[in-house]
Amino acid sequence: MQPDGSASSDAIVSLDFFCLGFAGPRRLGPEDAEAGPWAKQLSDALEVAVLGLRSRLAASRPLCVVGSLAQGADLAIAEALLAHGAVLRAWLPEPLDRFANESDFPHADDRLRL
Repeated sequence: MQPDGSASSDAIVSLDFFCLGFAGPRRLGPEDAEAGPWAKQLSDALEVAVLGLRSRLAASRPLCVVGSLAQGADLAIAEALLAHGAVLRAWLPEPLDRFANESDFPHADDRLRL
């Protein structure tokens, strides 16, 4: 808040919480590849975005993220936010043991990430 009581255009007014929804493509590269050359760029960009968001919230304010957990962008976004103390709420279309199947998540590492 400004001294006159108005909100600064580049600041988030004091909030009890901040909730962010996200979605991304399930597959970001060829199905037979675990990661493409974009993986490091995506990780770096997400780190910058999360640090920017966190810098605008008081440390005591919770950050809640809501999204799905498909492999690809969804997992990358969730992991970046969780690494900075966010709370994740994910709704899956079926129980996790059926959702994280070998057909949809052919790489064992992706099933473990879930």
